[in-house]
Amino acid sequence: MKKVMISIFILTLVTGVASAHGPGTFSLTPYFNFDAPAASGQKDAAPQVGDQRTFWGWNFDEMPPADVQITATCRGVSDFGYVFVQDSQWNVTMDPDDVDAVLAAWDEATPSGSIDPDSGIYDIETGIFGDPPDVDGWPGVVLLYYELGCFMGTCFDGFYRYDDQGSGEYGNQMDMLHMEAAQSDPGGDYMLGTMAHEFNHMLQMAHDVSEESWLSESLAEAAMIVTGYDTDIGWLNDFVNNPGSTFLGGEHDVHYGAALLLGTYLYEIGGTDLIQAITADSADGMTSVEDQMTALGLGDSFYEFFGDLAAAAAADYFTNQGAEDAEGNYHFDLLEVGELDWDETTTDAGEKAGWEADMAGGSLSAAKIDMENGMNVVNVSVDDPSGVLEVAIIGVGDALTVSRFNSGDDSWPDVSAYIGESDTALVVCANPEYDSASVSTTLSFDYQEPADDDADDDADDDADDDETDDDASDDDYFDDNADGDDDDDDDGGCCG
Repeated sequence: MKKVMISIFILTLVTGVASAHGPGTFSLTPYFNFDAPAASGQKDAAPQVGDQRTFWGWNFDEMPPADVQITATCRGVSDFGYVFVQDSQWNVTMDPDDVDAVLAAWDEATPSGSIDPDSGIYDIETGIFGDPPDVDGWPGVVLLYYELGCFMGTCFDGFYRYDDQGSGEYGNQMDMLHMEAAQSDPGGDYMLGTMAHEFNHMLQMAHDVSEESWLSESLAEAAMIVTGYDTDIGWLNDFVNNPGSTFLGGEHDVHYGAALLLGTYLYEIGGTDLIQAITADSADGMTSVEDQMTALGLGDSFYEFFGDLAAAAAADYFTNQGAEDAEGNYHFDLLEVGELDWDETTTDAGEKAGWEADMAGGSLSAAKIDMENGMNVVNVSVDDPSGVLEVAIIGVGDALTVSRFNSGDDSWPDVSAYIGESDTALVVCANPEYDSASVSTTLSFDYQEPADDDADDDADDDADDDETDDDASDDDYFDDNADGDDDDDDDGGCCG
């Protein structure tokens, strides 16, 4: 049974970790109380092991989720965490070993794939994304584990809700996460990754309560990657098999594999500076990404960023096979994307090839070309009525040769790239807008002699020609002199 995380803004229901079917969705936004004023810091002491409290939570056996009260006891405390477990689940689905595993991951250490395995989730995420809110006056975060419930056969892993930061009737007035205790191992990597994801939503909401869902989920997915948890690798595999999935989501639905790629790419090209700036920016979506990239000198166009992301998603498989990415922006260090299910596969045989695609907003379409005939120029003609497409032509050999194009190029929509002695060529089209686009792409191929721009080589060639002439004269001289003596030897010249 597939269990999914509940984001700040959306609840996505799917039937399989790599389901090719479109997800059904329920929006949680109507159930959040955004109007209640922020809770003031509580004056009572921080929780201690053995303290029993009653919390407000949600029961997902019905939709909308019902507000319910949960009686739970504090079973573990660390520098930055307070683990409460629903009393009915203690030593049933959760025990002291689980609590120890949760607090160790939260405070002390993360898996080897983490950017800092010697640090816990709390330190890594606050160091990258910024400080958490503080409405309870306690250091750290309450981690409440209880049985969240299931709806229509789908169970849920955890969530952060804005209500708990407010003073509304059903808010806990605490900095807290709601985590599932009954369906998965609470101390296993899957649930620890879920905790990292949901904590990131808390960090985001401290700065921006209205972030667009695709960017909010992308940042939360990046939080899982930097802390070393591959909880959503199934979603990444689903994206590889369905690369036409949108990165920008619809009204409520987000493809977590696409979000994982986008958030990780933001971190890889801009590091902590970019991620922290986007998180802190009260602007939303594309505007936030573009403004902060511009401020940091990383580019001034979301469209170009999206085109680079699409090219990296297509090319990463080949860098993992050994092709060098000399430019550095067309692969992932923290992920292995896998080979996409190409919209078209062809060769450089014949005069023309091509494909057509109905591209959802925020999606890519790509072709793979096996270069069998030694052609080294790829020509692309794009029928792009919207005029917004970003195109990459990538040659794959010992290294990547990447050429990027858009409607700002003089020859658009006809562009060409020299790819040298590449075994494979990729053509990647990216639609960076929310609106869909119907695109027709035509490919053709040419052979072009490499440009001879090395004057020294030319000079060497001339010198070689002169030496050849001299040798020929010497041979004639030897033929004409019976003694075989060479005047150059007599003059002290070198012989050979």
